[in-house]
Amino acid sequence: MSDPTKCSDEMAGQTSSVRESPANGPSPLACDDDTGLVDAAWWSARQDAYLAHATSVWEPRSPLNVIDHLERRRRDETWEVPLADLEAPEVAESWFRRIDDWLDCADFDMIRLLSLRLGYPDALPQQLAGAIEDRMVSFRHWYTDPAPQGIVDQRWYWSENHRLLFGVTEHLCGATFPDVEFTRTGRPGAFHGARGAERLHDWFDEKALYGFTEWHSDDYYAKDLAALITLVEFGTDAALVGRAAAFLDLFVFDMAIHCHDGTFGASHGRSYMKDKSRGVDQPTFAAMKLCFDDTSAPWRAPEDDTVSLLPRNESGTLVARAQRWRPAEVLRRVATGDAESWSCQRNGLRLPLDEPFHTGPMHRDGWGYDDPGLLAFWWDRDAMALWQVVPLTMATMDTFGLWDIDLFAPARGLREVTGGDPEVGRRLAYDLRAFIASGLLTEVDTVCWRTPHVSLANAQRYLPGRAGYQHHTWQATLDEGATVFTTHPANAPFEDPDGWDPADHYWTGTATHPLSVQHRNVVVCCYQPAYASPTVEGLEGFRYLPETHAWFPTERFDEVRSHDRWTFGRRRGAFVALWSWRPVRWRRHDPERVFTDGLQTPFDLVAEGGAANVWICEVGDRDQSGSFEDFVASLITTVPEVVEHPLADEQARGVPYQGAHGGFDVRYWSPSLGVVDLDPSGVLRVDGDVASSPDEADLSALRFATPWCELAHGDTAVRIADGPWALEVDLGTGARTTSGPTL
Repeated sequence: MSDPTKCSDEMAGQTSSVRESPANGPSPLACDDDTGLVDAAWWSARQDAYLAHATSVWEPRSPLNVIDHLERRRRDETWEVPLADLEAPEVAESWFRRIDDWLDCADFDMIRLLSLRLGYPDALPQQLAGAIEDRMVSFRHWYTDPAPQGIVDQRWYWSENHRLLFGVTEHLCGATFPDVEFTRTGRPGAFHGARGAERLHDWFDEKALYGFTEWHSDDYYAKDLAALITLVEFGTDAALVGRAAAFLDLFVFDMAIHCHDGTFGASHGRSYMKDKSRGVDQPTFAAMKLCFDDTSAPWRAPEDDTVSLLPRNESGTLVARAQRWRPAEVLRRVATGDAESWSCQRNGLRLPLDEPFHTGPMHRDGWGYDDPGLLAFWWDRDAMALWQVVPLTMATMDTFGLWDIDLFAPARGLREVTGGDPEVGRRLAYDLRAFIASGLLTEVDTVCWRTPHVSLANAQRYLPGRAGYQHHTWQATLDEGATVFTTHPANAPFEDPDGWDPADHYWTGTATHPLSVQHRNVVVCCYQPAYASPTVEGLEGFRYLPETHAWFPTERFDEVRSHDRWTFGRRRGAFVALWSWRPVRWRRHDPERVFTDGLQTPFDLVAEGGAANVWICEVGDRDQSGSFEDFVASLITTVPEVVEHPLADEQARGVPYQGAHGGFDVRYWSPSLGVVDLDPSGVLRVDGDVASSPDEADLSALRFATPWCELAHGDTAVRIADGPWALEVDLGTGARTTSGPTL
C-alpha cells in the first residue's frame, strides 16, 4: 500500500483540466445497453416520487433540500425555485459553519456542496457559488496538511467512511481546479486531485481484500453511498469512477441481503439508537426505499442537514439525482424475493488482541504496526488503543498535535499515566485489553435468516465479554417499526426528553459484547463480561450497569403476550419469542425526563440482578409456524437449561482475563430446530450436530456465502445472480456488466 501522505509531481501532472459541468459530460461508466438494470421508466418514476416528497418544503439553509429543488427543476422546467432566498446571510452561515469553524464532520458538508457546485453550476447565486469554490481550495483535505497557527482542527479523518469522504472531496476539488494553488499546501489542485485518487485506490484495494470495517452500518453506509455516488456522478477518471460504481453496487447488495420491509435488518458495526430502533429512522432507509420499493411506509420528512450529522434524507437525495448510476435489477430482486434465505458474510481484518505480549512490528498479514503510512489503515479499525498500535498512536498524536482534539479527550490520561513513553503505553494497553479498545472493529462473521414475513440477524461470537461501543449485535425485524434486540447498558438513560443522544449508551451500542450465536431462526445471546466494572478513577468510561435489557416496543406490535420469562410478539404474519434466564420486568420511563419516541406502552424489558445473562430469541411466521397461538403454545412449555460458570482465572475454561465471567452452558428445546446446545467456547449444536463453531467452516474462505453470491476472500470478481438476472463487477478494475431478460 502506498504512503497516503505523499504524492509525486509526475502523478499530479496527469490530472485532467478544469471541468465546469461534469454531470453533463459523457459517463466514464462503459455500458453498451441497459439490459439487466432496473427499468428506466420505473427508476425515473421512483426518483420523481422522492423528489416530489422532498420538495414539499423549501429550506434554503439545507444544501440537501436545495439539491432536491434544483434536481426537480432540471427534470421539470416549470418547477420554480426561489433562488433569491439563497442570498440571505444565514444561508452561507449554515452551509459553511462546520467548515469555517474547523468542526468534526465538515467532510459531510463538502460532499453536499460539491453536488451543488458540480451538478448545478449555473443555478446558484454567483457569490454563493464563489464561496463554495473558495472552500474547495482552502479546505484541509488531509490531516498531514498544515493547519493555521492556533487552530485546533476537530475533524476526524480516519474512520472507514471519513477516509472515503476525504478522498472523494480532495480528488474532485483538485480535478475541478487543477491549476489553482490550494491554500493549505501551496500545491496546485492537480496535486490534490492525484493524491485523493491515490488514497481512493488504496481504500478500494483494502476493502476488496478485507471487506468493510463498519459492517452493515445503517448510519455510515449512508455516508459511503453519498461519497461513492458523488464520485460516480462527477468523476472523469474512468478507473476511479468504475471502481466507485462497483463498490456502490456492493453496498447496495449488502443492504438488499438484509432488507425486510425497507429496513436494514442487520447487526451493525456502528449504529445509534436514534437511527436503529425502527427502519424508517435509518439513514439508509431513503436509498433502500428508492432502489427496492419494499415498503409502504412513507418517506420521512426532510431533515435539517445543517444540524443533523446523519440526516435521514441524504441517501435519498443523492440517489434521486443520479444520472449515471442505476441499480441492477438483480439487486432489487434480492431485496424483495419471497424465498427463505440464509446468508453468511465475513468482513474485516482479524486483529490479534489476545496474542502473547511482544514488541514485534508486524501483523501476520504483513502490515506494519509502527508504519506512519499505515496510520489510517489501523485507525480505520478504531485500533488506536490496540496494544500493538499504541506506540504509533502516541507518536502520531505528538507529531500532529492531536491531543487537543475533543474526540481524543479520553486518551489524554494515557499520556499522563505513561509519561509519554510509548512502550509503557503498549504494556498498559495490553494489561487493559479487555476494555481499553472498546470501539475496535475487527474481523466479524455475520448471518441473516429471512422469510417474506420476518428476519433475524447476528454478529457471530464477536469479541465476547470485551467492552463494546457503538456495536449492534443482533436484531429481529418484523416490519419497519417492530424490531427486537438486546443490549448491555453502560449507563442509566440520559435525562433528555427531546431525543436519543448518541453519547447515551443506555441503548446505543453495548457496554460488553455478548457471546451471541445464531442458527437460522434462533439466536442464543450470552452476556458474560470479561472484566469487572472499573472503579478506578480515569476508567469511568468503561463502567457498566448490573443488568441487561431488550428493546421490545409493544405499541408497534399487533399482539404481545408474556408467560413466565417468555415474551411473545406478533406483527401481521410474523412472530417473535424472547426468553431471559434472569427474571424480567417492564421499566417505565417518564417522557417528561427521558426520551420515549412518543411510545405510550412499554418498550424496555429489563433483566436485573447482574450483567451476566442469557437471552434466547426465536422467530417464526404464519407459513412455517401456523397461527400465533400455535407458535406461543409450542414455546411456553419450553424451559431452557442454563448452567453458569461465574468466575474464571487465567487458566480456567480458556478465559484470558483475571476475574472474567466463565460463561454459560445453554440447552434449549426449539420447536422448529430441535435441541439447541451452546457451550462457553461458542460451539452451537443442533440435535448433537455442530451447526456453528468458532471456525465457521462455511465462511473460512468466503466473504459472501449467500443464495445469490459466493465470493472468496481476495477475489475481486463478484457475480450476483437470481435466475436469469445477474450483475458482475470487478472490484479491482471497476468493470461492470448486467444481464437479464428483455423487459
